[in-house]
Amino acid sequence: MLPSTFYHEIAAKKMQLTVSLDLVNKAKHLVQFLQYVDSNKQLYDEQFIKHAIFRYETLWLPFAAKHDEEILAAPIDIEWVWMCHLLCPHAYVKDCMAVVGKIINHKIVSLEKRQKMLQKTKTLWCQVYGQEKFEILDSDSENIKTEEYRSKISYDLLAAVARQGAFYYQVSLPHYRDAGFLKNGCVRYFKFLCLKSKNPDVFLVPCYDIDLIWHTHQLHPVIYKADTERILGKLYNHDDSVTDRSENSKLTRADFQTRELWKNQFGHNFAQSGAMYRGTSSRGKLYSLTPENKFDISSKSATFVINKIVLEGVPNDQQNNCRFILVIYVVNDRNRCQERLYKVKFSGLEMTPKPDRKYFVYDTLIHKHLKIELLRETGPSCFQRRMLYGELVLKHFGSIFVEPNSKRSGGEVEINEILQLSPGVKLKLNMFMHPPTANDDSELNLDAGSFESVNMPSNNEKLWGPIYLPRPTSDEHMCTVASHR
Repeated sequence: MLPSTFYHEIAAKKMQLTVSLDLVNKAKHLVQFLQYVDSNKQLYDEQFIKHAIFRYETLWLPFAAKHDEEILAAPIDIEWVWMCHLLCPHAYVKDCMAVVGKIINHKIVSLEKRQKMLQKTKTLWCQVYGQEKFEILDSDSENIKTEEYRSKISYDLLAAVARQGAFYYQVSLPHYRDAGFLKNGCVRYFKFLCLKSKNPDVFLVPCYDIDLIWHTHQLHPVIYKADTERILGKLYNHDDSVTDRSENSKLTRADFQTRELWKNQFGHNFAQSGAMYRGTSSRGKLYSLTPENKFDISSKSATFVINKIVLEGVPNDQQNNCRFILVIYVVNDRNRCQERLYKVKFSGLEMTPKPDRKYFVYDTLIHKHLKIELLRETGPSCFQRRMLYGELVLKHFGSIFVEPNSKRSGGEVEINEILQLSPGVKLKLNMFMHPPTANDDSELNLDAGSFESVNMPSNNEKLWGPIYLPRPTSDEHMCTVASHR
């Protein structure tokens, strides 16, 4: 005798054959659309959405009802509200009948096809509404005023848009665009419908792979209504307003019951890798870098002009044929490579560099620091002896780009440094720096801290991070953590 799970697999496959939609490709189109919505912050703005709801009810639904011989693409603000309305099938049918007396059909398409459909829709729109704007995205939300009107829509669309704005985060990972993952999601969705047919009065909670396919199905209201009435005997409603995940809440209890029923019905676990709740989105919680921040942390390069060098404390020992040589190097590649920027011999105490030696470029991406050497040379030319008299390594020379000890002169920055080369010998360096520019390719380094065990309070989000991490269930929240910089 075959196990009961076998018959449920067959039932799920038969159920799949009754759905006249390519749900895998349609789900990909939906994720693509949600990503586009998520990239336009204005579509989360309350004032903007209130106006979009007004346009949807007073302009779009009557317009679409007059052109119901074909499915039209709506402007993005209306399309977003429309899709959120469709995800409550009972309310959508009721509200459409109240506003225009018929169910307005819809379908999800790729962004490319949608763009082509919009051209035709815009032409028809202008014939009906004249100067009324078709697209209002990028309009100033503060200047958008919604006229007073008596709405016939019973569903709270403003709240629905806010909830669906959080849905994309749950399905935004790359595997939600993978055909294999989505095909498996379709099979699980039809099993979900099968489970519902066996338990019509139970509130079932889907995993997100199932929920994505379910959303995709609902966005085709005429097909969805026919399919669910045929499979379940009635239009299957979708209630996304149940969001409380606290202990013993309706959602938590229903989730536990769904897992139990699924296990008993199909003989395997309901949970699916990559399809579980990710926690709340970090939108608005992470710090966005300003152009100034990016410039500060980027590698930079600038042209320097050595204007004047003065040495103090150098002995005047010309009687013994004593001369000094000042050499400035730029050091890169972890001290293994030196490039000489400047060299001058002198016997006096002040010098001005020659024109062909006064310019050099310092790039923090490849240059690690600046090195200055003072050499003492004695004896006649044929018996010269040379020894190191003083040395200094400026390891943080690149920081001069951010907070130079300087003053501005036009477009240049004047830099004055007093450096101790050796006991009693000081070097006064006067340079001009042309405004630095940030390099396109930057290298960021992370200094790892040491790991240690700590008890972290569960109510401090700054410690746990704005991106969801599961909290320990015990009173002691012992974790191994490290701070990095």
